[in-house]
Amino acid sequence: MTIVIAGPHGVGKTTVGTALAARLGCPFHEELGYLLARTCRPAGCTAEAAQEGLDRAIFEAELARDEAWNPTQARVVETWHVGNLAYARERSPSVAAEYLPRVCAAVARLRPVLLVLDAADSVLRARQHEPGASAFFAAVGRSCAPIGRELGLRSVVPVFTDVLSEDQAVTRLLHTLETIR
Repeated sequence: MTIVIAGPHGVGKTTVGTALAARLGCPFHEELGYLLARTCRPAGCTAEAAQEGLDRAIFEAELARDEAWNPTQARVVETWHVGNLAYARERSPSVAAEYLPRVCAAVARLRPVLLVLDAADSVLRARQHEPGASAFFAAVGRSCAPIGRELGLRSVVPVFTDVLSEDQAVTRLLHTLETIR
């Protein structure tokens, strides 16, 4: 089973996703966009600027990781295609449209579950560590749930990480997974 952790930048996807994967005894796959932005984003460019090359690199890497994954094995994936589509639709719409059929095929093959995290805007701004407008990051992150529904992913209401400890958030997500399996 592929479990997707998505939500706005700074919401704690890496922290909560890593802890969730540890509790489930499965691998955690970090957000590829954040990793690739370090090498593929032009110098001085913010996250909201048009970046077709970066978005293509993200989709190709994520699709390759999906193809190599056995769908019967559990994993927790940060951001995944719902977040990648959210970013690309804002800054590279033609790239998002180009990759949508391949993303839909990955969804059909892997049948992922979407777990959404959120937090108050003030908390997200305080946690921001990537260049760009905080409103952009919040809007992109909050579009993950609608994109997940569009793709047919099973999902639930967001877990707010600003009112829960890491352990409480993970416990809530584990309970949520039990109810939707």
